[in-house]
Amino acid sequence: MLSPEGEHDLSDQMTPDRVKAQVWAMVIHESRGIVWFTQSPGGGDDNPCMSGDALADVRIHNTACSRDQVQAMGEINAEVKALAPVLNTQSYVWNFGDGLDTMLKSYNGDAYIFAMTQDAQTGQRTFTLPTGVTPKTVDVVNENRTIAVKDGKFTDDFPVESTHHVYKVRL
Repeated sequence: MLSPEGEHDLSDQMTPDRVKAQVWAMVIHESRGIVWFTQSPGGGDDNPCMSGDALADVRIHNTACSRDQVQAMGEINAEVKALAPVLNTQSYVWNFGDGLDTMLKSYNGDAYIFAMTQDAQTGQRTFTLPTGVTPKTVDVVNENRTIAVKDGKFTDDFPVESTHHVYKVRL
């Protein structure tokens, strides 16, 4: 959680956005659970954030180390829990376009598209909806915005490597 790939330099700690992006990447690739590794390995006095249980350090001992990451864990847990009825449905195979990692679900008359860019690349991506799916707009879940659909396609921005979106499309 805190220091990826066994790094011990505090500058290499995962940012809260990166913590969230790692979870969404796992979900999009069909992970069926999330297990938090809450240790921050390190060596000696050069890593004041070394911890055997970062969650306890933040919750019980009120340490500043990893406070933002632990908050991000709670936020992503809440997002996943809220979307659990959707996530627990059958996935469908559809290629929405180049440079995208996606997962397609259907729930209660809506399609849900979970999306990130491939290889953490940034920029705009164009989504091509499946044949017969003809909405005028798509809602971006938890972002309070909609995107116009034209000729079965819509475009959205992925400004940083950790950007992820969930789209809700009325069927």
